[in-house]
Amino acid sequence: MLYVLDGADHFATVTETARRFARAGARSGVVPGVVVAIDAGPLARRVFDYTPASPGWSIPAGAPASGLPTGGADAFLTLLDKQIEPLIARRWSVDPARRTLAGHIFGGLLALHALFTRPGVATRYAAVSPSLWFGGDVLSRGERGATVAGQQVLIAVGGNEGGPDAQAGSAAEALASRLSAGGATAAYLPLPGQDHAATLDRL
Repeated sequence: MLYVLDGADHFATVTETARRFARAGARSGVVPGVVVAIDAGPLARRVFDYTPASPGWSIPAGAPASGLPTGGADAFLTLLDKQIEPLIARRWSVDPARRTLAGHIFGGLLALHALFTRPGVATRYAAVSPSLWFGGDVLSRGERGATVAGQQVLIAVGGNEGGPDAQAGSAAEALASRLSAGGATAAYLPLPGQDHAATLDRL
């Protein structure tokens, strides 16, 4: 089962890609599964739902979503785990060991936050152009207390990320290396020539 954040934007791309690879069978390693696309709603709702609580910190002026409330990630992950997942399991036969959470930009931030703080939500994570700059040290604090052994993680970053994401490539590569050292199967995927608006479509 694949949870796709920003579902209204990415459902068509993800499902068509999954169908194409599943048709290739053993050559692709992709098998049929269930794609669950979760709409983010208006920008303010998305920013709140996808960002971890970071007391005393706010998005700086000039950065994406500056001035909007943040900190609803844990409530969103509880909704995913306690309400959405059981609903899906009642309707389709899904394998809990193959639950993937995929997100883009703030959605990628949420996927990494889930990896570090809510390991039962998924076993596989794809963070595309994740907003690693968000919250000061909020991600690194979660990382320090996390057990990542056995998890599978992909972090993809465009070569032309700008603004607060300008150094995202080196930070993501270092994070993938630390995750691998901690026992995860982690990969860093650079996407040369792409900014974060296009990265999910280039995987």
